[in-house]
Amino acid sequence: MADIRKLKVDNLPELKVQHKIGQFLAKVDDLIANNSERIALLEDAARQIYKEWFVRLRFPGYEKLKIEDGIPRGWERKPVNQIAKIMSGGTPRTTKGEYWDGEIPFFTPKDIVDHTFVLRTERTITEDGLRNCNSALFEPGTIFITARGTVGALNIAAVPMAMSQSSFALKGNDGIGTYFLYSALQANTEQFKQHAVGAVFDAIVLDAFKAARILMPTNQLFDLFEAKVSPMFNQILNLLQQSERLKMARDLLLPRLMSGKVTI
Repeated sequence: MADIRKLKVDNLPELKVQHKIGQFLAKVDDLIANNSERIALLEDAARQIYKEWFVRLRFPGYEKLKIEDGIPRGWERKPVNQIAKIMSGGTPRTTKGEYWDGEIPFFTPKDIVDHTFVLRTERTITEDGLRNCNSALFEPGTIFITARGTVGALNIAAVPMAMSQSSFALKGNDGIGTYFLYSALQANTEQFKQHAVGAVFDAIVLDAFKAARILMPTNQLFDLFEAKVSPMFNQILNLLQQSERLKMARDLLLPRLMSGKVTI
């Protein structure tokens, strides 16, 4: 405390200006908080639609389909590896400085976020780094699932990203939409945890995708679900991007406001 009391702040704005800056920043933070609340509501709505249709089996037209062996006629439970392409990642050599701090986001379990989409990562790699690791450049819409440590955490890539070997990347086969696959994996994460292996820490291996099964409806219901939830997920992404821009603007403006280079 004695050292802290000796610290001096140079060029401190007068109190009236400080209040104005504080009020401006509070409005920005309120916008970000409002976006976060809307995102949470949209994510919950999408989860509830999936549960209503594919867990409680109260999907559009459910009254007309007969239940056989606990599932609607024409539906089946399939292993995840049959409905999605499972892809691995890799890490460039950390001793090679030319492989790192480039323009390509590099996803690891540290980058998992609480909301649906991951927009940026802690570390980035170069084109040279991408060529010298076992990761592809995964396109937006790829689903990442963490395979080590906290297993089964999910995010959707919002921008092209490479990925470490501590996660798997999934893309739906045969026209299976990203949002159906994401929702199904989210509703069945316990299956992955049950099939995690490891003496020191839990890990998902490829066999877990053979063991975990997803209830698959008819193609018509696939399309109907995707059409129903796509506007929700698109709005979630738009709100996240808006919040990201607001945070960047706030962080850029704050030192200029404090120095007086920019006035309110």
